[in-house]
Amino acid sequence: MDISKTGRFIVELRREHGLTQKALADTLGVTDKAVSKWERGLSYPDIVILPKLAEVLGVSEGEILRGERFSASAEPAEVADAMDYARDEISRNKKTVIRIVMIAVGFSAALAIIICALCDIGLGGGGWSIYTSLSIPLGAAVTLGALRGIEKGDPVRCTLITLSILIIPYLVAMQLVSHAPVAKIGVPCAVLSLAYLWVCCFISKKFSKSRGIMLGLIFALAIPLDLLTNLTVYLLVSEPDHEFWWDAVSCAVVAAVSACCFLSSKKEYKRGRREE
Repeated sequence: MDISKTGRFIVELRREHGLTQKALADTLGVTDKAVSKWERGLSYPDIVILPKLAEVLGVSEGEILRGERFSASAEPAEVADAMDYARDEISRNKKTVIRIVMIAVGFSAALAIIICALCDIGLGGGGWSIYTSLSIPLGAAVTLGALRGIEKGDPVRCTLITLSILIIPYLVAMQLVSHAPVAKIGVPCAVLSLAYLWVCCFISKKFSKSRGIMLGLIFALAIPLDLLTNLTVYLLVSEPDHEFWWDAVSCAVVAAVSACCFLSSKKEYKRGRREE
């Protein structure tokens, strides 16, 4: 591979696409100085950026490294092998970092529980450390679920699965140690919130290419969530002076935001049709 040839090839492709160094840099999330170094043959593009660079310039990663176009069947074996090795190395490094962070989170959670227990004992044994001993593991478990999801490529879904499994046992345990109606009120509200979050997760994937529709639906669904949650709390605690007018105001504001999102999506669609 010839670094100067790669640099000249990037210049050629960039100009073919009518991009300035600054525009290309902004698209890739790097500085224009980095692009300049590639084009002058002072350095190769980082292996992490290479797939995005190839996509923007309309060629394969191997073609950029070789500094010339060729068909997929004619791609040199050494280039393909190098790219496969680089991808595997990135994947291995990512997993290693995630596992180190997971160990650090687990260790920190255990240490925090011990410190809280010692402080509780030292301050007279008020018993408050039992609440942190329940809350810290929940936070650590959700964090570990998110990290596991990053490793698998779906952090949101893994986080929701962890939260869905643990939140109700956590609320029940909190009620047992506090003798307060934590689970009585918390479980129905948690079920409503989890249902909303799962629906939002589905919507974000279904309408990922239309951000306006996605946000509009998410905000719109927040209205029944708000009303049902407030109604649940009202029925369970029998609030005599619940301010229903505030529910109406908050729902109206959320509805307005939702409508704005849908309108922006409509404008974006019309603009796209005109460009076609």
